[in-house]
Amino acid sequence: MIGAVTDGAAAAERQLNRLRHDPGAIALTLGAPVVLVILFGYILGSAISVPGGGNYREFLLPGLFATTAANILPSMIAMARDSTRGVVDRFRSLPIARTAVPFGQAAASTLYGLGSFVLMGLCGLAVGWRIERGAGYALAAAMRDLFGNPAAPANGTWPLLHPVLASVGWLVLLLAIFVPLCAARYARA
Repeated sequence: MIGAVTDGAAAAERQLNRLRHDPGAIALTLGAPVVLVILFGYILGSAISVPGGGNYREFLLPGLFATTAANILPSMIAMARDSTRGVVDRFRSLPIARTAVPFGQAAASTLYGLGSFVLMGLCGLAVGWRIERGAGYALAAAMRDLFGNPAAPANGTWPLLHPVLASVGWLVLLLAIFVPLCAARYARA
């Protein structure tokens, strides 16, 4: 287990070093969230009225956070690029854990995605967005709005009354299912 973590950390370091030498990818990774906040907050936001007279930016930033968190496209592009260039085949010939490369890619994506979140949050604060009840509540509200469950009923069930814990629970369950499947598929390919 320790070997798999250290191998994954080495693969993550490789991905981050590649990103460091690619200024276009850095600009895209860090600049796109800022552009989205400005575009939707100022250019398109003035044309949208929120029912009940609320502030559009209160809904904009949690929605953009959820959209950015669900964006796995950079990881998919990096894995496809490594596969076509033969990097994955070279990794398979090394005595490393089977999960090291997918884990490293996921860890690297998480780290530079965290930078995007911080920049997006700072830009959102600059354009007038405020966190009212905490970051967990804001994320849960964004996920509810995104998937069509705008508010929890007063006599709701446990997942509706505890959205953050329910979301984390589902995340852990999905990871427990799909990480071993991904590792097995990666080992066979």
